[in-house]
Amino acid sequence: MSTDLLTPEEANAPAEDSVHGAPSDGTYVIVALSLTVMTSVEVGLSYVHRFRPWPLILLLTVMVIKFVTVALYFMHLKFDEKLLRRVFFFGAFLAAAVYSGVLAILHFWAPHYR
Repeated sequence: MSTDLLTPEEANAPAEDSVHGAPSDGTYVIVALSLTVMTSVEVGLSYVHRFRPWPLILLLTVMVIKFVTVALYFMHLKFDEKLLRRVFFFGAFLAAAVYSGVLAILHFWAPHYR
């Protein structure tokens, strides 16, 4: 479609992406850099053996933050309907709960099978 067929209002209208609030390229660069920093923190924490429970708690916290960030920005859930976001995160939470439950049961019963 040539620009001479557009009205002045249509020619000056924002692009389709900006109408729906899609982030700019700069936002993706900032998100990628923050994920890089969080990954380096995770790698550093994996070498810490002092204060045994705290590195694990920090690792899990950073892992959840990274998961949510990737899901919101790179899977575009931040810009979808709230229902889709809720369904996705409910499924992820349910999967994590089932996995944790199975691991807890196996850990609890493991001494009895030795």
